[in-house]
Amino acid sequence: MDQRLITEHILAGIIGAVRNNEHGMNGVADNVRLMILRVMPDGDERDKDVANAIRYAVDSGQSN
Repeated sequence: MDQRLITEHILAGIIGAVRNNEHGMNGVADNVRLMILRVMPDGDERDKDVANAIRYAVDSGQSN
């Protein structure tokens, strides 16, 4: 498995974990909804790629 996908999965789990879940792990955000977007498809970040991903998320109704 791609190391980047593993890292994304771990980070999403830390952010979105339910608090007081009796598994010894507390998330850092209450009532969070996550949308994973690949912003740097080839590891070559461009400001427009980040802006387009944010625009896509907002247009998809994820800003509520």
